[in-house]
Amino acid sequence: MVVLAVLLAVATARGDVPQAEEGEDVDLTTPADWLTVGKLVAIPVLNILLVNILGWAITGALLFAGCAWAPGSRTLVRDLIVGVVLAVGSWYFFYVGLGVPLSPGILDGIL
Repeated sequence: MVVLAVLLAVATARGDVPQAEEGEDVDLTTPADWLTVGKLVAIPVLNILLVNILGWAITGALLFAGCAWAPGSRTLVRDLIVGVVLAVGSWYFFYVGLGVPLSPGILDGIL
């Protein structure tokens, strides 16, 4: 797998572009959207930095909403609601179902 990854990196650096499939809707000639990539890198880094302070329920909701917002979601309230449901549900699943305590953060005693 490492050899194939190196070969692919060399081919990409040389400028080789694969042929598009007939039904493919991606334009391979457009440049990468580095702003979106930066947002998608910054959001998990913030989650890592804040999870012990704010707790998983809050940072998990912000992680979901942020990762939905970065590529272009315009429904922030719905994304936050879905994020809260998923984060609190996964917190209880890990804590009660698996016996693995996730950080409750500032919600200690509430969850």
